[in-house]
Amino acid sequence: MSVILIVDDDPLICQTLAALAGKLGHQALLAGDLAQAQALAAGQPVDLVLLDVQLPAGCGLDCIPA
Repeated sequence: MSVILIVDDDPLICQTLAALAGKLGHQALLAGDLAQAQALAAGQPVDLVLLDVQLPAGCGLDCIPA
């Protein structure tokens, strides 16, 4: 089982991707913004990040190095 961090400001997209990940046997962590995503990623190992590029608080690409 992999841990997938899904970062998107659209709750429907987050829920849809989380449901798909769950059906495939993976654990999904959901974040609606960059700060929430960074807090989740700091709290436990993450195997994959699905990251929206256009977020209200900034560009998703800016947080990749972190």
